[in-house]
Amino acid sequence: MRKIALTVILSTGLIGLIITACRCKDVLDYWKPTSFTAQLTNINDSYVPYQENDTVYSDSVYIELNFEMIYLAENTNSNYSYFTNAAFATPKCPVNGHRGLKNEVVDFKMTSDQPFDSIPAGADLSHLVYYNDQALSSNDSLLFNEISNRIASEYSNPVVSILFKDKPTNQSLRSFELEWTFASAEKIKANTQAVVW
Repeated sequence: MRKIALTVILSTGLIGLIITACRCKDVLDYWKPTSFTAQLTNINDSYVPYQENDTVYSDSVYIELNFEMIYLAENTNSNYSYFTNAAFATPKCPVNGHRGLKNEVVDFKMTSDQPFDSIPAGADLSHLVYYNDQALSSNDSLLFNEISNRIASEYSNPVVSILFKDKPTNQSLRSFELEWTFASAEKIKANTQAVVW
């Protein structure tokens, strides 16, 4: 009788392990941004976007970034990791992208198509752009860490806003280009709308 009970218990556990492993094997471990849009928004009016050629009167603006992304699997030909994960995990499968960004950020650059005070057109302005009170020039992957945290907590909103604090003294019709470079040598970039600021 003990042998039958033990056999049933072990068989049930093994079947549960296989079902859980098979159910979770379609989870994609990493995420990767493929493109994004960048839009200047009003800091005083609940992130309302400026229209093309609008004049900005405030000293600061938000740049709203909306990332398009795909989810990617880990490079492996073995199902061993799925069985191992299933054996030690809770029955709930992880969310797509739970292991974070596929390729690390190695560089961030933001430029203006017009001179920005003493900074010439096309020169890097990333030291003037902030996220959570940190300059993006000091931490290239700051935004992507935030998105990874959101994904891991099952809140995968890929929209973040960064703060451009300093109004230029030389008002002009200008747009900004933002570009991220990843360890894979891939780049994503986008331009904001042109505004008078």
